[in-house]
Amino acid sequence: MQGRYEPAAAAEPHRQALELATAFDQPADQARAHDGLAHTHRAQRRPEPARAHWQAALDILTSLGTPYTEDPETIAATIRAHLVTLAGG
Repeated sequence: MQGRYEPAAAAEPHRQALELATAFDQPADQARAHDGLAHTHRAQRRPEPARAHWQAALDILTSLGTPYTEDPETIAATIRAHLVTLAGG
């Protein structure tokens, strides 16, 4: 039997990943962690923190000059689409 998805609990591993990625200067991993945190905030109906994390992820990808990370779900185009959706467009 699978448990229920709890966004608040799911955020903790992403917070830890962001902390480690920052400590070890791994910007692609930071982008992935920001993306994960954004998803958890959106699931909690918290658009402002979600927007901030997606923007941080997009800024990192832009600074790296790459549209994606090793995670197939952390893609600049997808992050932009999330930001547009949050903006109501």
